[in-house]
Amino acid sequence: GGRPDHVAANYQTLAYIAARGGVGLLCADAFTASVFHCATATFDENAQGTLSLFSMGDRATVTAKGLFYPLDRGVLTCDFPLGQSNEFIGKTASVTVESGLVLAIWQGDPFVLLQYQPNFREK
Repeated sequence: GGRPDHVAANYQTLAYIAARGGVGLLCADAFTASVFHCATATFDENAQGTLSLFSMGDRATVTAKGLFYPLDRGVLTCDFPLGQSNEFIGKTASVTVESGLVLAIWQGDPFVLLQYQPNFREK
């Protein structure tokens, strides 16, 4: 219904799912969202538009490749939007979350997410 409190609650639900080893997708008309925890997400070369990454806790360590603004073991925090509005550039792109929980929001089709391997690292 477009209520911001419901959107925030849905993002927290995605974090709850990811923290327990699951995969959740929030699919809307113009975007798809998921939360990654110690995982890699791969987007194919057909992905278009923006990809934003936000820490869902105090901090998260993230590597982003194949995007307009690459990030190598960058630290995202909950009090600064460093990961907002990155862009797909026609290449295979990947986001690896080494630590923490990261909310990823991308434009369009949820099926551009080719691979999501929750908890591929030993905890």
